[in-house]
Amino acid sequence: MTTTGVWCVGEMRGGKLLSSALELLSAGKSLSEAGAGPLTLVVLAAPGAAPAVGEAADRGADNILVLEAPAFAQFLDDAFALALAEAVRKQNPRVVLLPGSVMGRSLGPRLAVEL
Repeated sequence: MTTTGVWCVGEMRGGKLLSSALELLSAGKSLSEAGAGPLTLVVLAAPGAAPAVGEAADRGADNILVLEAPAFAQFLDDAFALALAEAVRKQNPRVVLLPGSVMGRSLGPRLAVEL
């Protein structure tokens, strides 16, 4: 299976996309332009969050993937890792970038174990 694309996992709080997501998009854009493939912002959030991530398209995201579930209203390591791992297995991105926040540092190792 071929790998393609750069995924930036954005973080939401209070129904808003955090600035760390936009920072990741900037880093991801460099990888994308270097040949890694299309740039995708991935957000795990409670239902109804899609409108809040629309600005990412203006910041260089080629695609936006919003994984919505009531369980994603609050960050839960295992739930986020399982859902993100499933999406990664289906889409097979070349690179997955996580924020340097507490969420990203917690999610990264759990995601690695799931994959």
